[in-house]
Amino acid sequence: MASARMPSVASLLITTEAMVAERTAALSAMMAQVSASEERYKFALEATQDGIWDWDIRTGKVFFSPPWKSMIGYEDDELENVFTTFETHLHPEDHDRVMATLNDYLAGRLPRYSVEFRFRHKDGSWRWILARGRALRDENGTPYRMAGSHTDVTERKHDEEELRQARRAAESANSAKSAFLANMSHEIRTPMNGVIGMSELLLGTDLSETQREYLEMLKLSADSL
Repeated sequence: MASARMPSVASLLITTEAMVAERTAALSAMMAQVSASEERYKFALEATQDGIWDWDIRTGKVFFSPPWKSMIGYEDDELENVFTTFETHLHPEDHDRVMATLNDYLAGRLPRYSVEFRFRHKDGSWRWILARGRALRDENGTPYRMAGSHTDVTERKHDEEELRQARRAAESANSAKSAFLANMSHEIRTPMNGVIGMSELLLGTDLSETQREYLEMLKLSADSL
């Protein structure tokens, strides 16, 4: 029985080169997909007007997108990417409420994280921010990562305040109008009761036909008023 022929060194080299070329092509295609995905992600971050954040709860490190920082007047390299950056920019009157909302969400007591608060701008002014986010949890339900967005709602808040002031002014005007009408009604009713009463008394006296006609017209008008 003839022994099997061993492949030549040349054929082995050709096979190896083909495998390397195939794997190189596959790796290149994969890298191109990754690059395209990163480019789309970067474009989305730059295009959106919202600020994006991604918080590693275990380390305290946070990714704040450039729009997140520019929303409050900072360049990308001017703010440290740590949780305290967020916390220290909260308005003192909003701080405890926001942190309680965040803790309640992370503890599972709230179904979603959505809260509005005032955030300090670099120029010292305050911006109204709507923050929304979602946490990733391990098999025990413990959150280990959370990501979300910041939306500047300052203009909407100003519009709402102007609407509230206009509503209060309208309610105040209506109250003043009602008070005026009630007072005027009282001021008219009192003397008119006297006119009606005296008319009735006069109608019980001896009057000429013309006098009675005039007096009855007077009483009718007074009763109508």
